[in-house]
Amino acid sequence: MPLSKEEIDDIVINAQKQEAVGNVDEAVRLLKDALIEIELYISYVDGEEKLLMQQHHSNIQFRLEALQAAHAPIQPTFENYPSVPQGDTNNPMDDAYYQYEGDVINPYKDTPKQKSKPKNSNQSTYPNEERPSARQTGAEEGEKLSFVDKKQCGSCWAFALSEVLSDRFAIAGQDHGDLSPQDLVSCDEYDSGCQGGYLDKSWTWVELNGITTDKCLPYTSGLGMVPKCPSKCKDSSPIVRYKAKNSHQIEASQIQTELYENGPVEFGMAVYIDFMFYRRGVYHPIVPVIVGYHAVKCIGWGVQNHAVVTVDSKGKEIVENRSTEYWLCANSWGKIWGEQGYFKLKRGKDICKVESNAYAGLPVLV
Repeated sequence: MPLSKEEIDDIVINAQKQEAVGNVDEAVRLLKDALIEIELYISYVDGEEKLLMQQHHSNIQFRLEALQAAHAPIQPTFENYPSVPQGDTNNPMDDAYYQYEGDVINPYKDTPKQKSKPKNSNQSTYPNEERPSARQTGAEEGEKLSFVDKKQCGSCWAFALSEVLSDRFAIAGQDHGDLSPQDLVSCDEYDSGCQGGYLDKSWTWVELNGITTDKCLPYTSGLGMVPKCPSKCKDSSPIVRYKAKNSHQIEASQIQTELYENGPVEFGMAVYIDFMFYRRGVYHPIVPVIVGYHAVKCIGWGVQNHAVVTVDSKGKEIVENRSTEYWLCANSWGKIWGEQGYFKLKRGKDICKVESNAYAGLPVLV
């Protein structure tokens, strides 16, 4: 007989503890054991429970691969930059390593209007232009998404989900304002508050139990403390929660369709060390060292044109015009990070594993 879901989760938690104290080999062994147990569990169940455990298996497989990659021999590569400018070879966080435009971009300013979707469209037939923020198209003009810094709490999973669902409600015509990441941090029994969460489990929780507004339960876990799940709002009014439905992992080829038809999606991503120092431009890892895992909100896509300067063997500078496809995402590290809280991530190559870890659900309208 297979282990219970609780026993499997205990193996994963133990793996995280082993990784935290530097026992990488033991952490890898435990994660592999968890994958075997999940595969056995899946053979005994069907329906929604089987689908949920398959998604759980995918998440743990992602963690295992990221952990192994993080502790593999470091082999830096600069194949996208044939000639590194002098003086920058020891500073891979420098602007010279990023492809960028001259000015910081505000995605809420001069955003292109929504256009009709092409008939029989698929990923290759969408116009290569930046899609508008879902919040902008669904709410009153000028309303902006607030970028609250999650601070010293591993609550990115809660921020990303709450912002995605907030936008999707607004698009559907029921704007409840920002939904509450604190509600998930304090009340979601499937996840671990400031110690992290799973994308699939948190969406399942919201399907079954819902999520309230940020006005009702504002964020208070910035110092890493998780208050008990409250029975009423901050102002003592009753808690009203809003649910999702049909949450699922999105195939890479369907991400643009999902964005176009329903609004933002949640990305799970591996965080490379140079991502911490991102300032602007289209990001892709230069230093292949994974330092953790993260969740962000993807609001659109685009193509950025830029010039790349290389130097030939005779010392002559050569300017090439190139284009880079990207995803436009919102982070949860405050507006001082990146492009006023946003970042662009190279698209189409499963950079940071985002295209194999995209999730979303539909709002339950009332």
